[in-house]
Amino acid sequence: MLLSVRQLITLPVVTRGGVRIGWVLNCLVESETQTIIQYEVRRFRWWGKRFLIHRHQVVNIEADRLVVEDELIRELSVPRRLSPSPVPQEQTPLSSQNDSV
Repeated sequence: MLLSVRQLITLPVVTRGGVRIGWVLNCLVESETQTIIQYEVRRFRWWGKRFLIHRHQVVNIEADRLVVEDELIRELSVPRRLSPSPVPQEQTPLSSQNDSV
């Protein structure tokens, strides 16, 4: 099947299990081999986060959708930390002012 770039852009992206995770926003082509390497996908339309899907994660491209591995939805649902977790500090008891009275 041949798809134009216009047909590829805006295709819904779904997992094998049928979970919709976004739509194709763009694709990255490797110029030497003229091969699509990654698909840029946006979640939940215009205000959603963008992420990249490698071509090896794509199971099938159909006329009406791009099908990816089910494991991808688990990767997307894991929150990413931008900074390390704060280290809990040891609490020291505060001396009360009423102790001296």
